[in-house]
Amino acid sequence: MSKKIAQQEIASQVEADSKTVPEKRERRSGIYFTAKRIASTATFAAIAIVCKLIGKTLMLTPSFTVSFIYIPWLIAGAYLGPICGPIVGLVSDLIGNTIFGTPLIPLTVVSNTLFPLPIALIFRFAKKGNVYIKTICGSVASLVVCTLGIGSLALYTAYGYSESMNFFEYLIAFRSPQVGVLAVNITVLCLLVAPLQRVGLYPKSGESDGALAFAVGIVVSYALYAAAMITIT
Repeated sequence: MSKKIAQQEIASQVEADSKTVPEKRERRSGIYFTAKRIASTATFAAIAIVCKLIGKTLMLTPSFTVSFIYIPWLIAGAYLGPICGPIVGLVSDLIGNTIFGTPLIPLTVVSNTLFPLPIALIFRFAKKGNVYIKTICGSVASLVVCTLGIGSLALYTAYGYSESMNFFEYLIAFRSPQVGVLAVNITVLCLLVAPLQRVGLYPKSGESDGALAFAVGIVVSYALYAAAMITIT
């Protein structure tokens, strides 16, 4: 009996090793941009452009739209990592601006390129922890650093707001709704996490207490949304 169990363990180990051989070869040969990774990057960039198009149809005011482009950027960061994630942000931003005739502002391009990076770094280096908590932390970090930070500074200087108000007044007056937009994106992303995990398009780390973390995510999202609405009203 013990001999049979030992043979099964050896067979299982051989099978596991055979599955990791391509990955080991890839690391040894220095190949990073595999066909699969390139195809995934292009797919996420295309989805982001479609989301940008959808956002154009959800224009609430001439200067404010409800965009869902954050969702593919965040998924790309979590799934593709800190190199291909930002590439998705860069490619989708450049092509999207070209298609829709939007002026290219260098700092805005930097902001959108870096947007997938925080969540990518969190999933890359934080091996433990609940997947929903990581998703929320990565999303909020992107909001603060990229959308409210670099992106807002780009618009603040490019459109001459600096002549009539300081940066923090501009944030409150014009950029606060982005908090609500991200809250909506986080809510939708939290709903998509489990289906994406089932098809292998989202990390599966820290799945314990998933229901509690999901509930916390929803509460945080709507708290952000409420804060944005209170601020602008």
